[in-house]
Amino acid sequence: MPDAQQSKSTPTRGEREPFLPVALVTLAAPLLWVLHFALLYLLEGFLCARAQSAAMLIPAAIALATLFCGGACLYLFLCLRRTGAVLLQSQGFLAAAQRLLAGLALTAIAWESGGAFFLDICAFAY
Repeated sequence: MPDAQQSKSTPTRGEREPFLPVALVTLAAPLLWVLHFALLYLLEGFLCARAQSAAMLIPAAIALATLFCGGACLYLFLCLRRTGAVLLQSQGFLAAAQRLLAGLALTAIAWESGGAFFLDICAFAY
């Protein structure tokens, strides 16, 4: 009888979740943060190099990038919090790690975009 109990709790090799969906859900939030980080530096560098008038667009561009990436990350975090894992049956450590990564990425997105609204971004260029 213990063998039947063990086979239910431990999936066999054929029953395990495929690697790619698990990896994508786990890395989705950090990848959104990387996208946001790259967008901020790309927009800032491009708009600061243009002219003083283009520098006025930076807060709006950063707000749009933050809304897109932050909104997607928040949605992922809420889905992970509600269901444990998106499209997966992950339990325990992996589900907790997915939620932690989503929360940390959301915090990083908010932190790095906050400076755009309080600091003069292109002050070094002029």
